[in-house]
Amino acid sequence: MKIFIKKSDYLKKYFVTQTWQRFFLALFFLLLFVLFLGLTIWIFNQTNFKTLSNEISSLQELKKTSTNSKEILKLTKLITEKNSEWQTSLILSIIFILSATISLSLLLWTRIYDFLYFKNNLNDQKLINDGFNSKIIIFFTFSSVFALIYKIKLMIPNLSVSLEDKISEEKLYNWNHHFQLNKNSKLNEFYKKHIKITINDIALSGILLALFVILTLLTKYTFLRFLSINFEYVFAIVYAFLFRYIKGIVLAFISDALSLIISGKIAFWYWGYAIVPLIIVLISAFAFDFYKRNKIMTVVWSNLLMILAFATLIFIFYYRLSTLQGDATEFKISKIFEIKKLPVVVGIALVFIYWLIALSLVILSAYYIAKVKSKNANKLKLDKIANFIFIFALIFVVIVISRWLWGPYVWIKYSLYIGKLRSKSYLTDLDWYFGLMIPIVLKSFIAIPVYVTLLVALLPAMQFLKRRYFDQNLFAKY
Repeated sequence: MKIFIKKSDYLKKYFVTQTWQRFFLALFFLLLFVLFLGLTIWIFNQTNFKTLSNEISSLQELKKTSTNSKEILKLTKLITEKNSEWQTSLILSIIFILSATISLSLLLWTRIYDFLYFKNNLNDQKLINDGFNSKIIIFFTFSSVFALIYKIKLMIPNLSVSLEDKISEEKLYNWNHHFQLNKNSKLNEFYKKHIKITINDIALSGILLALFVILTLLTKYTFLRFLSINFEYVFAIVYAFLFRYIKGIVLAFISDALSLIISGKIAFWYWGYAIVPLIIVLISAFAFDFYKRNKIMTVVWSNLLMILAFATLIFIFYYRLSTLQGDATEFKISKIFEIKKLPVVVGIALVFIYWLIALSLVILSAYYIAKVKSKNANKLKLDKIANFIFIFALIFVVIVISRWLWGPYVWIKYSLYIGKLRSKSYLTDLDWYFGLMIPIVLKSFIAIPVYVTLLVALLPAMQFLKRRYFDQNLFAKY
């Protein structure tokens, strides 16, 4: 069956709309490339890295030779400020260069895709040339404006579509599937799953962002601020589960920006904190994919990681007890539920409870591994056990990386960035690091069960949403 595009209002509109979409997409990536390139050039013009480096070296030499304590303090502050300026300019330059490179790559990708779309479909006889110069298609790769005018005025009116079977109405036929470039290829699957945006993606991401904004407002400006729980971590894991890598990262970045805007701290934006939700999305998305492919291995790895984290948590607790002075009966933790200190007795009780939890998880894991391949096993019960073990381990991994390890480091960097010097109670930056780390780790006694409870409760709803609105929806695409 042969259909002339100029005689079908639906097909003409389909190709013209597609042409405009690709043009605006290419234009968007071009503007991003120019923006990031311009910002990079502006930073290099504003910051002379060689001069700044020489200034820092000179100040360090003056500090070594100075004997006046006030002058040393002043020089230290100047060195810190210059170092912060140098590091910030360098980091921003790298970010903008990478962003410009990605934007240029995406621009070229849209042009190459447009070229291959027509070339391959003409070669496969899905599209038939009825009178235009097909050699000129190669220029689609280099000129969006030329491609737009040429396709709308000359090419589309002289194209016809070839089909093996007759169709009653063009609107009912899945043209996106008919003209796809890479049938059954991994690249096409990746594009559909991680890049192509569905109506459900837009709707659900809007709902989740609205919920995040409401929760942020409640925990910042109402009596619920006593919770001192970072819901951004929970939402980052939810984004990873529902949207996986690329879309999840975008939503996590937007959530972080919204959080700063709502709290009035957007001026204090710092890259070290901004990448935390993005890293959580990457870790969580990888963990969900691994869990989906091999539940048994995920349960085994979950146990190993949790035992290591439990052991670290308990070691730090006993180390903290050994450093308590005199008859102290309390130890400091990072603020949660308006609690800044915990009695030693409560800490010991929590350690005992955590040992019981660790033992219970090991027993549950052994039960799951023993029963999972049995024909008479209760699959629903085993799935609930595996889900609980996996979520517990995922929360531990996220907390360990983002809070225990990265948190103190980025706080030190941020303190130096704003000119805040190390307290005299810490002899070195390493002492400062561990001084910050211990209260954060001990806060996990209370925070981890809260996060686990929230995610275990949310997981069935998330599974339903993903199965119903993502895995089963194949056609509602932009």
